[in-house]
Amino acid sequence: MLLILNITDLLIYLDEGLTKNLNSLIINGYIEKRTSKWIEDRTISAGVDFTDKDLYFQEDRQMKDERDGYKGKSYNNACNTTEGKENRQNLDGRRFCRREEELTRIYTSFELHSQLMNSLIDSNLLKSVTGDWRNNQDLKVGDYIEITGTISSESVLSYLDVFYDAVNCIGISEMKKYCTCDEKILNNFQLVFKQMEHLNTLLTSNDTKDLIIKTEGNDVVVIVNNKNFFDTYSNIFDEVECPCKVIGKIVKICSKNEHIHLLRKTGHPQFYENLLNCCCDIGNNINDSGIILPSQPKCKVEGETILIIPISVCI
Repeated sequence: MLLILNITDLLIYLDEGLTKNLNSLIINGYIEKRTSKWIEDRTISAGVDFTDKDLYFQEDRQMKDERDGYKGKSYNNACNTTEGKENRQNLDGRRFCRREEELTRIYTSFELHSQLMNSLIDSNLLKSVTGDWRNNQDLKVGDYIEITGTISSESVLSYLDVFYDAVNCIGISEMKKYCTCDEKILNNFQLVFKQMEHLNTLLTSNDTKDLIIKTEGNDVVVIVNNKNFFDTYSNIFDEVECPCKVIGKIVKICSKNEHIHLLRKTGHPQFYENLLNCCCDIGNNINDSGIILPSQPKCKVEGETILIIPISVCI
C-alpha cells in the first residue's frame, strides 16, 4: 500500500527542475501565465449647422442716345432678389473603451511536488517500500520509489575535509616525530596528501555528492545536489540520524556480490581507495601516539543495495 504524503512532511530537498519536467510529462503540462484582452471602440458623431441667406439686388439704369437725325432714349430697370436658407444637422460623439486582463498562475514548488506525487500514485507509477526493501521482488531499474530510513553521517567528503584540516594543523614535519612508520612511507604520504586535495575537487564537481540512507534492509545511496537543498536546511548533516522519506528513481540495483563505489565519480575509484587506505595506515599509527585523526569511512556500499536519483527528501 502506498504511503500518502503527509501534509506535515517538511521538504528539505527538492529538485525543482526535475519536478517541473516530470509534471509536464505526467500531468498534461501546466499553465504558468495566461493573458486575455478585450478591446471595444465606439464612435458617435453629432452636430448642428444653420445657415440663413437673404440677398437683394436692384439696378436702375437710364440711357440717352443722340445722333444726327436721330434721337433715342431708353430706360431699363432691373431688380433681382435672392433669398435662401440652409439648415444642416450632424451629431459627433466618441467613446473609446479598452480593457486588458492578465491572469498569472504561479505554482509554488510544494504545490508542483504535491501534484506530481498524486499523479504518480494515481498512475500506479510510485512504489512505496516499507520494512526490508530487499524482500520486494518487484523493484527494477527505472521504478519510482518511496523509501524511508535515517540519514547517515558517513561521508567521504566530510572525512577528507576533517583529515586535511587536521594534518595541516599538525604539519607533516611534526607528524614524523609521532609516526613510527618507515621513512619511505612518510615520504609517500606527502605525495598522497597533495593528491587528496584533487580528490576532494573531483568529488565536489557539479555540487553533487552521495548521501547514505540507512534502512531496515541494507544502506541505499542517494545522489543529491547541494543546490537543491532549501536554504533553511542547507546542510544535510543537521538532520543526521533523523528519519526521512526519499522519493526518486532507481538507476541501479546491486545483487549480493556487487557494490556501489562511493569514489566512482573520480573515474578511478580503486586507485583513490588505495590512496585513502595509505592515509588510514598512517592515521592509525599516529593515533597510537596520542594524536587523533578521523577514522576512514567505507568507500563502497557492498551487497544488495540501490542507487537513487531523488526528486525530494522530506523529514
